[in-house]
Amino acid sequence: MTATTSDNPRNVNDLSMRILAGEPLDSDESLLLDEFADLYHKISEQSGVTQQIDIILQNDRAIVQFTSLSPGRSRVYVVSNHRLSEQDFSRIIHNPVFHGDVLSTSIKQRIGEERTNLLISFGLGLFFSIVLFVLGNSGAADYGHYLADPDSLPAVGKIVDFITQINEMLLTGATLFLSIFLVFTVAQSSKLQEDIRLFDSGMLHKFERDDRLVALVALTSLLLSILNVAVLGLPEPFDMATWRIGGYIITVNKLSLVSPLMTGLAIAALTFCFLSLLYYLKRTMLITNRDMSIKVLNMATEQQLDNGNL
Repeated sequence: MTATTSDNPRNVNDLSMRILAGEPLDSDESLLLDEFADLYHKISEQSGVTQQIDIILQNDRAIVQFTSLSPGRSRVYVVSNHRLSEQDFSRIIHNPVFHGDVLSTSIKQRIGEERTNLLISFGLGLFFSIVLFVLGNSGAADYGHYLADPDSLPAVGKIVDFITQINEMLLTGATLFLSIFLVFTVAQSSKLQEDIRLFDSGMLHKFERDDRLVALVALTSLLLSILNVAVLGLPEPFDMATWRIGGYIITVNKLSLVSPLMTGLAIAALTFCFLSLLYYLKRTMLITNRDMSIKVLNMATEQQLDNGNL
């Protein structure tokens, strides 16, 4: 669908006459939100009736149907440069009925939903970052000499190998998780997309956003692990500063700061992904219990009807 612009405005009066005459609009004749507002008021004015409409929200698009006009011939397509919400239409329309992408989630709400998983993930990532910082700092002062002659400092080599092995394990874990997760979501999506109740309530769109979030976090863990292994292989210590706190010397460079921080973030991201599996079990049970509950109620209704016919 192509949105109109101020340089090429629609003739709202002509569109309203076409809709009232029962002439369907094509999806290419999509309107911006303010243009649709003018069209809605124009149709209400010309028909003499305050129009009731059904709105199917689809992220930055919406399909609008005037309920009291010709079924299937009174649909209007609305597009926007942002995610359309109920509030966008409620300000300009009298009592609309919404379907589809009706569950809006702010960042604050999202953090609230994932609060426990986020605390566990970042707590675990912070713990490993601190441990690896202490371990890396023990060899950070000699890291430049190690890069020049690796055989001369085997202790530093063991630290580098240990951090590298952790990131290789993270890389393997993220790859396996992402592969299995994508197969799972593809297999489940075909069933979910046939569930009209999920679509109508907005849960289908929420599930799609949840799937996208988990996939992005898994990709982040994967990319951080790859980048960290590549950074460790660079023949440059990236020395930044040296501090003395009491009798303890802190050398800030790639081995003591950059690599531990990236490893901690990768661990946090992958932990979040694995914890999300509990959500998918809950989601599966939610759908199963709903479907079974409806079947039980239908069976009870049929039994009451059978008893009434006796």
